[in-house]
Amino acid sequence: LNDFSSQAPSFLALSMEKESERIQKIERKEKAALDRERWIARQEFIQRDLEKMDEVVTQNIPLVVQKEYRKAAQSLTQLLPQLETAEGKEALKNVREGYERMESLKTFLVGAVEREPFRQYAGTDLGGEVIGANSLGLRISLGPGGTVVTSWDKVNIRTLLKMAVYYLSDATRDPKERAENMLAVAVFCYF
Repeated sequence: LNDFSSQAPSFLALSMEKESERIQKIERKEKAALDRERWIARQEFIQRDLEKMDEVVTQNIPLVVQKEYRKAAQSLTQLLPQLETAEGKEALKNVREGYERMESLKTFLVGAVEREPFRQYAGTDLGGEVIGANSLGLRISLGPGGTVVTSWDKVNIRTLLKMAVYYLSDATRDPKERAENMLAVAVFCYF
């Protein structure tokens, strides 16, 4: 049309200009429709990845309840090759980071208890002072009744948070360590 318009008589110029505008309008509509179809297809593709993530996160609920965050994070690694979108991989990274932060909170509590027993057990289901901790659970002194080991999965959320707040309220702790663990507490509350 452009080649013809340069050689066409001037009385056709207005008609040709209108026809050119009509063609451009049609092309823009077709491009917009194609862009929308591509966008919808991409969203469906992303959704499939997110559904795979949701399935694994749901399967990890028992591990999270048992406070086996390291195992939950490891299970995500198996999913990575199956994810095909940047959004799916980013979602996996975020969930894995959440699991790792909760594991770091547990590690922090183990170290804190080893340095200073947790004596603020009133209002918890512990039944005594926490005098030791490791990756498996808490060692609790029952006074003259001896000691008992409680696995992490038996430590309820309220008690774990009370312990975290107690140790994190210590202003002599490194501010970066406190900030990291406060963030871990927030992540713990989210999960």
